[in-house]
Amino acid sequence: MINRKKIVSFAMASVMALVALMQANVIEVEAAESVKTFKGHYYLYVSDVVDAGKAEFQADLKGGHLVTINSKAENEFVAEQVVTEGDIWLGAKKNAKGNWKWITGEKFSYKNWNESWHSNGSNEIYLRMEDGLWDDCTITENWNSEGCAYVIEWDSKSAYNAYKNGKKAAMVKNIKGTKTYNGHAYKYYAMKSTWKDASKTCKKLGGYLATITSNKENTITYNLTGGANAWFGLSDAKKEGKYAWVTGERTDYLRMSKEVNNDYAGEEDYFGYFEGNNWNDYRNDDEKIAGFICEWDLSKNVILTAVKANVTVNKGKTYKLKYQVYPVKTKITYKSSDKKVATVSKKGVVTAKKKGIAKITIKAGAKKVTVKVKVK
Repeated sequence: MINRKKIVSFAMASVMALVALMQANVIEVEAAESVKTFKGHYYLYVSDVVDAGKAEFQADLKGGHLVTINSKAENEFVAEQVVTEGDIWLGAKKNAKGNWKWITGEKFSYKNWNESWHSNGSNEIYLRMEDGLWDDCTITENWNSEGCAYVIEWDSKSAYNAYKNGKKAAMVKNIKGTKTYNGHAYKYYAMKSTWKDASKTCKKLGGYLATITSNKENTITYNLTGGANAWFGLSDAKKEGKYAWVTGERTDYLRMSKEVNNDYAGEEDYFGYFEGNNWNDYRNDDEKIAGFICEWDLSKNVILTAVKANVTVNKGKTYKLKYQVYPVKTKITYKSSDKKVATVSKKGVVTAKKKGIAKITIKAGAKKVTVKVKVK
């Protein structure tokens, strides 16, 4: 006999599960009447008062950017038709040379300073607007020191529709203010966060906490911070001294600050920059951290770098090759130019046989790097 109650119950459960799944993947979209248009761009006023870092993140999360203003007409439009009250963050920052840059890369030519407020202080590197007039300020500056509201701008109908229709992949491509290197993109968010929350935040944006595997990459990511202490994706939370990147990459490249990397009180398991471009361990909720760096893969190309391109090994001793490869599961092969001088195993371990020089070729996909081994 068919149990109709069970069939109805199962059907209802299936519908509820489908609704829950749909709700989990829906991005909350503002009512159409809240979004204003000007010369093919779309603008949304958000009344939440936050610091500049969080405002920038929220704009990125929606596939737009903090509003940039390039003419008197656009300035008046934003001030009079988009903003409903109070002051807002604008999408510009002042660099180390004292020059203002729009986050989109547009030329910073039009300006509308309030000369009574504009002080050009060294730590006033963010830009806000009140009643159409601009002021340079700190990351949280407002009359109540809590921050400002903000306006999100989408540069095209397709960019706005990506947000409206919840197309996350397209929204990620619209993130502005990134630095690209070796097929990857990086961005620093001046937003206080625990290491764990920072990792989740980068995932929300379609990326991950930055992984740093060479001196060049370390210089690039550190420069993005403007000298601030910032999180990246390394930890030894599972086992002290056993370092792990969030992506599972090799940890042959490390740049520890020996003076302070000490797991103080057994609580410091998460890594960030410390007073320069060296690395230090911190507590998950350390107050000394000012923000974090996210990274995105722009291509599937293999990246292969040798951490040490020249090594010296005593005869009869072994040396494990140090290199970095991405994607993590790329097949690696090794070859010695002179097996009488040095051999290399399938696991990348070099054995020094006799005095001389051998070149060890590391191959990953179509990529190759060479390590020069001198045997003494």
